[in-house]
Amino acid sequence: MDNEPLRPIASDRTTSDQLSRSAHKRAKGRPADIFAAGFAALACLLSTLTALLFFSGFAETDSALPGLASAFIFAFILMLFAAVPAALVCRIACKAWISGLGLKHALWAIALVLPWAVLSTLLVLQTPLPLFMSGTALILSSLLLFWAGISAILAWKNRS
Repeated sequence: MDNEPLRPIASDRTTSDQLSRSAHKRAKGRPADIFAAGFAALACLLSTLTALLFFSGFAETDSALPGLASAFIFAFILMLFAAVPAALVCRIACKAWISGLGLKHALWAIALVLPWAVLSTLLVLQTPLPLFMSGTALILSSLLLFWAGISAILAWKNRS
């Protein structure tokens, strides 16, 4: 081994006090933003589980490859329609918690949640789907739509 002197990783100018101040930056968002992120993550998880439940139900009754392929495509489209917008809203809400929410992102959240809210209302009113599944989708989409609407109004007022 050579006897080379050890060099510090951090420079001498960086103190531990400066590191702790940068690590604990205060979030600019509201507490509702982090709750919305949690609700959106829950919606993403539940919609993925629902798609898997539908696929397993189809797989029990039809074991032929064409039937399984169509069931997989149906479940995958169902998951894409619900889980991807929920994941995007979760990302928007997390960014809103960290740096505040602008009007453009609030409008994107409304655009992503609105079809889900309408269809979950139709699920409750028109389909024989169990109420715990359709009602959960309706409650989560309504809460996310309410959050996005209030955030858009607040962003609009802060813009002026």
